[in-house]
Amino acid sequence: MAIPHLIVSGDARQRGLAQGEFFKNRIHDTVDFYESHIFENANLSASLIKEKAQAVKQLIGNFSTDFIDEIEAIAEASNVENWRLYALNARTEILNTPVGECTSAVFKDSAIMGQTWDWIKQLEDLVVLVEHHYSNGLKLVTLTEPGILAKLGFNNKGLGLCLNFLSSRHCLDGVPVHIVCRAILESTDVRHARDRLSNSGKGKSSHFLVADSGGDALSIEFAGGKETEIDIQDNHYVHTNHCVNDAFCSDPIPGSEERLAQAHETLKQSNADSLETMKQVLSHNEGETYPIRAAYKPEEMFGGLEVGTCATVVFDLKTKTMHTKKGPGLEAGFTTISLT
Repeated sequence: MAIPHLIVSGDARQRGLAQGEFFKNRIHDTVDFYESHIFENANLSASLIKEKAQAVKQLIGNFSTDFIDEIEAIAEASNVENWRLYALNARTEILNTPVGECTSAVFKDSAIMGQTWDWIKQLEDLVVLVEHHYSNGLKLVTLTEPGILAKLGFNNKGLGLCLNFLSSRHCLDGVPVHIVCRAILESTDVRHARDRLSNSGKGKSSHFLVADSGGDALSIEFAGGKETEIDIQDNHYVHTNHCVNDAFCSDPIPGSEERLAQAHETLKQSNADSLETMKQVLSHNEGETYPIRAAYKPEEMFGGLEVGTCATVVFDLKTKTMHTKKGPGLEAGFTTISLT
């Protein structure tokens, strides 16, 4: 089954209303799943989540009132209380749980980038593609969970974004990563994205991998109330779920170092920084305890819910195309979205 793809236009409120109406059932299913399974397994009470959601609203509002308008319009059209969507958009910060997740990479010269998105099995069939058309001519597409403003994606300016969760102790005083993702995707190039990141605060734990069709790229870690940029290696950026700067992260994620090493090894054996090479890197799972393309398996931390590769996404930023595939298996092929 293909990932649902919705095109929205107009101002922030209009785009939010369109999402809330079209994805109403999926938004309810996503919010209910987080609250009844994930937050509950993490021993987070409704009152604590609501308190954190109010703090998140203030942080987002100080960063961009458009994002407030869009979230609250989604909530209105889908008949979900506002605070529940603020909590959903800050689920990374609220959970801050060291579970093995994504592998991302970019070939700087060819402007090919991509990642696996690893998370809980039930989210595979809920994930959506939202394409935003702005009055200034900007277009962007994000693969995300319904009700969350953005995750990974790209835009028609030739800018792409990948994301890796990091685990560290930090205060909830920075703009949540999924809101920052949306701000990055509204950027015209890597330099503009860097400016948006610098204004988002440091109270979050994630790695952002940003690249543009002009050959510029940025690999930056936020953890422990600090940030650092990562140097390029052999004309590639590769990242998993631990800090390359070891001083940053206090909570290592099992398997992250193994996946990073495997990605580098696959790249060494390749002769081309191509779309097919990127797909090969992200599909590797042979004989590995911690494969890059991970089959679903129970995770004790989430009460036995199964975690694995929900989706794989590859971007060709020069041709402004996005290739997406659901699930950890190879039987489903990639589908393509173009923003030319």
